[in-house]
Amino acid sequence: MVGKRPVPPAGYTVRGAKMDDLPDMAALFLACDLHDWGEPDYTQEMIRENWTLPGLDLRRDVWIVEDTGGRAAAYAWLVARDRYRLMDGFGLVHPEHRGRGLGAFLVETREWRAAEQVRRADLGAEVLIRDGVIAPDTAAHELLRNRGYAMVRHFWRMDIRLERKHRRPTNPPSGIEIRTFVKGFDDHAVHAALEESFAEHWGWIARPFEEWAAHRLDDPQFDAQLWFVAEDLRSDRRDVAGVLVGGLDAEMGIVHTLGVRDRWRGRGVGRALLRRSFAAFAARGIKDVVLFVDAQNETGATRLYERVGMHTARRYDLFEKPLALPERRLGRREDERAR
Repeated sequence: MVGKRPVPPAGYTVRGAKMDDLPDMAALFLACDLHDWGEPDYTQEMIRENWTLPGLDLRRDVWIVEDTGGRAAAYAWLVARDRYRLMDGFGLVHPEHRGRGLGAFLVETREWRAAEQVRRADLGAEVLIRDGVIAPDTAAHELLRNRGYAMVRHFWRMDIRLERKHRRPTNPPSGIEIRTFVKGFDDHAVHAALEESFAEHWGWIARPFEEWAAHRLDDPQFDAQLWFVAEDLRSDRRDVAGVLVGGLDAEMGIVHTLGVRDRWRGRGVGRALLRRSFAAFAARGIKDVVLFVDAQNETGATRLYERVGMHTARRYDLFEKPLALPERRLGRREDERAR
């Protein structure tokens, strides 16, 4: 049975979010970044992308904590994934409001919301709750450990400053052609290639085509000229060997996803895709490009990124713990009838 909803510390109120809150959230992130990193890190576009994750309800799964003046003091979100077997979340507190119990309140609120959704997972399934923390926030690390979370993974943000040499793409391997994505033609093949490329990666969750397309292809920020497809010309079917999904965020280029199918790895396909994207970004006057990667990536992606000139700029730590399940739960159909 789900307990009472947590109450924020005295002097604060909490509410759900709406898209109009994005500028205020960007200002909150900027204040935290300057305090924790010494420079900006998270952008408004990154927040917006989180808010468009499938299954996330802005009113119920996002929490904005405000002080008595109506200013944003803290923020968190939680989204259920993998048929409610994984609860992904994140939170942060404005530097001026730290040490007042807001961090604990946000963790408790995410756990409370996760407990609401546990009954929708398959009976007998293990359910995990995860929380991402930036490396410099040692207080958040301690808070999570004290609540039974364990650090399970590191992720890096890797950066590159584009130079004149990046204006020319690298020739692809023999028999491989790299071209821009064609919406309406490449959709299913690209989705299938990405699913195969990441199938064995830690934490990867398969996404149905419709869900993936709604998140990526229907996104207002979708730009086909920054998506690249590597095709094997020696195949009668022109098999997709690899895919790079790129985008823009303010004055920065982002490589959202880079995947190379297993039988084409080790041949330079990933490097050629990256260099093609660098050239496309440079042609638009973009000077800085970033991507996020699992530090323990099984395919050696971090080494590839280093070989093309990228370097590690940030570290993010992922904590998780098993959710306590109710002693007795109804199945989905029985639960629906009980309503």
